[in-house]
Amino acid sequence: MSEETWIVAIDGQQIEGEHGAEQVRTLMRTNPGRQIVVWNDTMTAWVDPATLSAFRAAPAPAPAPR
Repeated sequence: MSEETWIVAIDGQQIEGEHGAEQVRTLMRTNPGRQIVVWNDTMTAWVDPATLSAFRAAPAPAPAPR
């Protein structure tokens, strides 16, 4: 199964190409205060990636038992 890809726009300007979830997370992290929206062919509208579970930070692993 291939990774889901996303079309991304920042402040109304679409970025060329399709981007994986990790690339979108990086864009979110490195562009604070800018409007980022994503879309793919499973969606009916562009959305803020922060509202999608695919872009929420993974929880930190539990510490190893001592």
